[in-house]
Amino acid sequence: MRARTVPVILFEPAGCEGFGPPVALRPCWELRVGARRLVERVLDQVPADSLHFWSRPSLRALRPPPPEALFDAGDLLLVAGNLLLLGDARLEALAPGERVEVDGQVVALRLAGSAAREFLASQQPGATWPDPAPKARECALGAVLQYWWELYEQAPRALAADRGLLLGTGAWRREDRMDWVAAEDVHLAADAEIAAGAMVDASGGPVLIDRGVRVGPLSVIQGPCYVGPGTRLKPHTQLLHGCFVGPECRLGGEIEEAQFQGYANKQHHGFLGHAAVGEWVNLGAGVTNSDLKNNYSDVRVLQAGRELQSRRRFLGCCLGDHVKVGIQGRINTGTVLEPFTNWFGADFPPKGLPAFLWGSEAGTTTYALDKALETAAIVMQRRGRSLDAALARTITDFFAATEPSRATLRA
Repeated sequence: MRARTVPVILFEPAGCEGFGPPVALRPCWELRVGARRLVERVLDQVPADSLHFWSRPSLRALRPPPPEALFDAGDLLLVAGNLLLLGDARLEALAPGERVEVDGQVVALRLAGSAAREFLASQQPGATWPDPAPKARECALGAVLQYWWELYEQAPRALAADRGLLLGTGAWRREDRMDWVAAEDVHLAADAEIAAGAMVDASGGPVLIDRGVRVGPLSVIQGPCYVGPGTRLKPHTQLLHGCFVGPECRLGGEIEEAQFQGYANKQHHGFLGHAAVGEWVNLGAGVTNSDLKNNYSDVRVLQAGRELQSRRRFLGCCLGDHVKVGIQGRINTGTVLEPFTNWFGADFPPKGLPAFLWGSEAGTTTYALDKALETAAIVMQRRGRSLDAALARTITDFFAATEPSRATLRA
């Protein structure tokens, strides 16, 4: 008789608010780091039919919680949704009361269903893991993520860990072009197209160009780099070291050390560096961000009304889903633009711009919810996606929840 599979609950731990805009409209486990999302790495190790989700209440329309009966059926395995798994943590082998730690932080724990229910209900800022039996297993093949800049910082490690798995699926090829550097580590999907004159340099790390990608002539790609399915690079695009691009992006200009979740437009000239970019972002021609202060000091970040010390000398911007910046826009170091902001001024936007604000240095106004939803539906339809009822409800609730932050700035 087959042994019972212990159900797994992937949950959002207290402290995930440090991710900022990238988790405003998605659970933290849906974040893409490198080529894949955090949840995909958990699914490498547990059966899909045993995996359940526990998100913040504001996201329950997207991910309903597990049925109450699950908590009465025996032990459960809780796994932190901000865990970046980079190898086999043997999650299914956990004994009752045993936990897994990464760098001294608990990331997984097996405990009774009643205790799991109580713990999950307590996940507010400052909440801690329950005190389990003194059984701990350290996992060196992972990282606990907390801030948006870690999405691109950890992406090279993630791609290195995923490389074998990615190349083991589908048909990949290599091309031995004379002007490519370390061409043996450049991997192209069977239908990827690289135009004449495009330069690829994998001496700094692997380059994976996925299915349906089109790279324009005279583009430059430096590894480590991953370009996701259906993405288009315009002629003369520069993807300098450390760029990781989700599906269906349209990119141009100069980009360095950036993580794109997917479906973003940055088609024109202009620089974007040390940046975390959400889905459905659109940057106009000439938009440029600064990622280094002129006094070379560490960059501070204003996020959700509080100041964070990044302890990074190089730090660009974080752009939430559906952010738009008009032509020739300038973005300062450490700027955080919340979802559905639309900035079209010639001057820098505030370093922390609340969600659904529309305007310039001359003044801002609230982006009307009905107009925001209408535009979002059009934008998504252009990439073959739809704005379904669950996402529309989540956006509507987010609009209401963020009104106090808009009122503060307008005042």
